[in-house]
Amino acid sequence: MFDADRLRAVRESGLLESPNIGEGLAGAVRLAAAALGAQGGFVVVVDPETPRVLCAVGPDDVASALGARLLEPLAREQPLTVPLAATHSQVREASPVRQGRVGSLVATPVRGPLGHVIAGLCLWRAEPYPWSPVELALLDDARAEVGERLRGWMLVHDRAEQRGGDSPHRADLVRELERREDWFDVVLDSLPAGVLVARAPSGEAVRANREMLRLLDVLDLASVDVERPAWSASGARIEPERHPLSRALAGETVRGELLCSKADIEAEDGIWWRVNAAPLHTGSGEVAGAVLTIEDITETRGMQAALYRSQEHLLHAQKMEAVGRLAGGMAHDFNNLLTAIMGFGELLLEGMTPDDPAWGDAEEIVRSAARGRDLTDQLLSFSRRRSTDPAVIDLNEVVASSRRLVERLMEEKVTFETELGPTEGRVRIDRTELEQIVVNLALNARDAVPGPGGTVRVRTGPVNLARTLDAEPEAIPPGRWETLIVSDDGSGMDAALRLRIFEPFFTTKPAGQGTGLGLSTVYGIVKRVGGFVRVDSKVGEGTTFTVYLPPADGAVTAVETEGEGPARGSERVLLVEDQDQIRSLLARQLRRSGFEVIEAANGYEALNLWQSEPDAFDIVVSDVIMPVMDGPTMVSKARATRPDLPVVFISGYPGAADPAERDTPLPDAPLLRKPFAAAELVATIRSTLDESGG
Repeated sequence: MFDADRLRAVRESGLLESPNIGEGLAGAVRLAAAALGAQGGFVVVVDPETPRVLCAVGPDDVASALGARLLEPLAREQPLTVPLAATHSQVREASPVRQGRVGSLVATPVRGPLGHVIAGLCLWRAEPYPWSPVELALLDDARAEVGERLRGWMLVHDRAEQRGGDSPHRADLVRELERREDWFDVVLDSLPAGVLVARAPSGEAVRANREMLRLLDVLDLASVDVERPAWSASGARIEPERHPLSRALAGETVRGELLCSKADIEAEDGIWWRVNAAPLHTGSGEVAGAVLTIEDITETRGMQAALYRSQEHLLHAQKMEAVGRLAGGMAHDFNNLLTAIMGFGELLLEGMTPDDPAWGDAEEIVRSAARGRDLTDQLLSFSRRRSTDPAVIDLNEVVASSRRLVERLMEEKVTFETELGPTEGRVRIDRTELEQIVVNLALNARDAVPGPGGTVRVRTGPVNLARTLDAEPEAIPPGRWETLIVSDDGSGMDAALRLRIFEPFFTTKPAGQGTGLGLSTVYGIVKRVGGFVRVDSKVGEGTTFTVYLPPADGAVTAVETEGEGPARGSERVLLVEDQDQIRSLLARQLRRSGFEVIEAANGYEALNLWQSEPDAFDIVVSDVIMPVMDGPTMVSKARATRPDLPVVFISGYPGAADPAERDTPLPDAPLLRKPFAAAELVATIRSTLDESGG
């Protein structure tokens, strides 16, 4: 470790005896400490008997204590990176570490003219710190500079020794110093950060590397104006006296301060810098100048912002998924309740005339159940658990057909306008969900208009993005899109509000005036069909929502029209439903429409009835999820003996309509999702029987 050749090189160098070598090294150590944001540093001679500290920036006792501990790894030619000094075996017992004055350090060996390690350069910080690769590269450059200075001094020392201690040959010394100055410029120009040295008290720049000139966009040192206008991370203008260089010239050390070239710190063309600055002291402690380092972190900051947005999107998706699971679990029981409320309300209406005093009450019961169904649909839409029937739809036609409904919902203070695209906007989506998007966005725009005279405008049209569009809440990929644009001239939103508008149950409306599901429903529907939603808004300037939907190929699906009069029948129906209340209600509705009904409480009971008279039933109407035996299992067993048995399934659980979520595959049969009107149930049974030839 401390081999004889290396020790001989150290002791013959004169480093252990010279009284003034440290003065030449202090500037290099101060520069390195400022560049790395260190509180102190030192150069120590690697000699086990006389570990002399040649120079120290910071307390001498810290340099002495740490220098003695670092001799062994430095002699082994091992650089040392210690992010947490308190736990590192090499330095944890040093008194400055135990006292909490040193939290982290880096050290690197310095070689002499013959390649032997003769000294070590160490920089330290008071707090634990993860030294970055860039900072370690800066340390390596500083090590090279210290090595050059030591080798230059040793050359002069050797020549003085050869001349009996007298060194009148000043020309040799001058040439050596000039060579070292040139090498110092090479080292500075190789650094990835801008470095500038200024003279105190004037602040005149006396040295700047190539990167600093590039960052300041000047050609030479005479054109440097480092205190040009800049703004802090909070958007405040940096006054000249508070500039990091001015503060360093006043004796203050500045570490890691962020500056922006634009007053609008959100501007896309703004440049961001990370700035360090430190004073340069003379031997007597006076401030002789300052060193400033600047690193362009614009690209890094952009990557960090993109990562933050991705994390926010992931968190939002996780919240949506959690609420969606809750909604899906509640939907089954809630839909059963709504089926009973709606069904018994319809039975009341059938026994009344419009002039009956209770007619309005019964009608309101049915309407309330329908509103409950719509609320469940909204919950299931953003949670992606609502059964859908996507088809090729003309976006223009849906907006036009929804106009009358939306106009009725607008208050007198708001003007509603539409501007449709020149061609069919064909998209593949569930028609009901597309209508829901139009209505929800229009109502949201209406509520944003504070007083009379406002306008809500709905536009459609194709757009072709040549590149990715950076937008909120997420970027829009390039390509062809069909767009639905809903804008208002209302109060607008600030950045904090825009971040939360798609959260389920978030609303700015007073209690009782909003569910907070409108925009989250829109977001859920659009994402399910592969689209995007863009929000543009500023306080006082209104808001624009742009929905980007992927275009669809193929002909537009024709809209079905209602048949003439209510459907009826006389066939025999096997009705299977585990909820007694709902089974009784459905049986009454079917009997009032002419059907003969046999009831069963579960699949096992229904199968026994079927096996006793397999040809006695014309159709089976069955719930999907039931105890003992579910509906699909029961129907599969019944069809083993009669494959053409007509079947209609009913279910309050949304997953039953999604093949990916079924525990048991459904036979090929229509499915009605609860709650449904009696007319819808009878019409489905009638059409299923007619298609089967019954």
